[in-house]
Amino acid sequence: MKDLSGNGYYSEVEAVEGKSVQYMKEKFWPFRNQLPAILWASLILLSSAIPGHYFPRAQFWWLAKIVHVIYFFLFSLFLYHALRNQRAFPILRRFSISITFFLTALYGATDEAHQLFVDGRHAALTDIAIDATSGALFFLCLWILTVVQTIRHEPKHAEYSSPGLPSTD
Repeated sequence: MKDLSGNGYYSEVEAVEGKSVQYMKEKFWPFRNQLPAILWASLILLSSAIPGHYFPRAQFWWLAKIVHVIYFFLFSLFLYHALRNQRAFPILRRFSISITFFLTALYGATDEAHQLFVDGRHAALTDIAIDATSGALFFLCLWILTVVQTIRHEPKHAEYSSPGLPSTD
């Protein structure tokens, strides 16, 4: 293998035996972006399959709801990452926000339906609403981060001058 830059380090765009490092990652680990979402969905499924008598009785009902928020907020994060970073279906990438919200709400509903068949567990419409709201909360946080980044990268008015226009000094 030849170091194209001459500094002893390979960058991701440099060729390795005629193939880019990015190509090699995609070829040998094609689902690396989808794996966190798949594993997290599996964790949600496994935790909802635990019979109710194994859970300690919570003194505060909202503790269980906080767990729902955390589970489905992170599920939205992983699912959004999976959809944004896949290349096979451009339409999924283009509509990743709405698809992620829909799939998060759908998975929350199917999770609650699954709990109907687990001993000592029950389904609740409030849990479905909390799961969907957790997806919306993720997108609110994503929007806030985008706005903050946009504000941080806007040029300051005192330093900004339009190219080609004479200064007013």
